Amino acid sequence: MRLIDYSYILDLKFLVNKSKTLFEGIFSDWVYTMMLFDTLGRFRNALGHNPKEVLKHQHYLCLGMCGEFQLMIEHWNKGFSRQIQSYSADFTFEELERTDPEMQKILSIKAAENWLNTIKNKSVEDVKVEQNEQYNQIYKIRLREGYVDIAFPSSSRQFYKAGYTQSTNIHIMNTTKSVIARILKEQFHRYWTLTWTLSEQINISLLVSIVELNGYGKPSDTSALDNTITSASYYIFNDSQKKIRVDISSSSNHLTATKITLVYDDGEPNAGFSAAHDELSPDIILSILYG
Repeated sequence: MRLIDYSYILDLKFLVNKSKTLFEGIFSDWVYTMMLFDTLGRFRNALGHNPKEVLKHQHYLCLGMCGEFQLMIEHWNKGFSRQIQSYSADFTFEELERTDPEMQKILSIKAAENWLNTIKNKSVEDVKVEQNEQYNQIYKIRLREGYVDIAFPSSSRQFYKAGYTQSTNIHIMNTTKSVIARILKEQFHRYWTLTWTLSEQINISLLVSIVELNGYGKPSDTSALDNTITSASYYIFNDSQKKIRVDISSSSNHLTATKITLVYDDGEPNAGFSAAHDELSPDIILSILYG
């Protein structure tokens, strides 16, 4: 049970009224909402301690007012479902070094290139190549399901419990859920990050405060600019075998879209997600954090 579940009706009214700027988007008719709180408050003690004192029509009145609150919240929830602007993901092809790191690096790069060539060959238009400061080159590909940008593979060295690996990462971006599903169908490989770029801003400082207030705890990591939190990380799954982290980031001036990234942290080489793009969403992730 959360602390708010034990609160009195009029205490809830006090909290809502005190934080009007947070709640007025949910309760658009503010005067009517305050009247509902006051009327329910009149019957609260009788309903809780001696319901026989409440007449039948008063009981139905209270049920109706609770229904009004539920309807307002449902309408707000539908209207504030986060709109996804685009998807991004990272695929890493890893080979344990063992006694020959250079050979394993060659094998890692070859596996990534084979994967990339399979996707490029499915393009319904000529693949375009653009130079990019961050990724060196980006391949512009159009599948039947839509467009996807794929960055030129990059190599690195990673450490796991099983030992060091030679790793080649491929970053895909500016795409949709259906394109990711098609890519996995054509050339299955687990992805270790999934990023949703939202069409709107989330106030990260406010999010951190609400998450802590609701009992989920403080973020595992944060960054800030000009005393404004611009990113926060939370572990939504954490055991001895694997960790799943959520990174939420935004600009300090609230002018750019918020990004929510799901990270398959730790685990084994080539481990990751296979259906997170289909089974999870920003709304689900935020509901986990908000409790």
